[in-house]
Amino acid sequence: MKNTFYFIFTAAVLLLTACNGGAKKADAAKHTDAYIRERVETIYGRYLTKVVDENGMRVFTDKTDLTDTYCSAGFKALLARAQDAAGEDYIVLDCDPWTQSQDDAEFTCSVKSVDAVTDSTATVTLATENFGYAGQLSLQLVYESGDWFVDDFGGNLREYLQSFIDGE
Repeated sequence: MKNTFYFIFTAAVLLLTACNGGAKKADAAKHTDAYIRERVETIYGRYLTKVVDENGMRVFTDKTDLTDTYCSAGFKALLARAQDAAGEDYIVLDCDPWTQSQDDAEFTCSVKSVDAVTDSTATVTLATENFGYAGQLSLQLVYESGDWFVDDFGGNLREYLQSFIDGE
């Protein structure tokens, strides 16, 4: 009986170790510069190409809610708490955090760099242009639920949102 239990226990440990090793390899592939660039390009895909209508106005064919789809759980919770604290008559975000603008009809971007990659965080800098003005935007990413999600924009949006909750 002890030998049977020992055999089953050993087999289970070996199986779990093998499965976890495969998960770690897949996980490691998502921690590369190339994968993180690809992920951010997927997130910002609507801004990488410019589709215009017959009047020359930009049309976004991708209707994905970027915040709901690509922000971390922590950022979404903070945004909701800040909006609750501010009240329904106040708009917490008076510009689009994804473009750092109120009008993104001419916004384009490209990944400039991927830096400071750890097991759970990374920083991505985007080269941006909107209405002829060049700039850059820093994204703080967190690794959760098997992929990278935006946890802060410009390094200070979380602090700004927290100020509503703190009553500042």
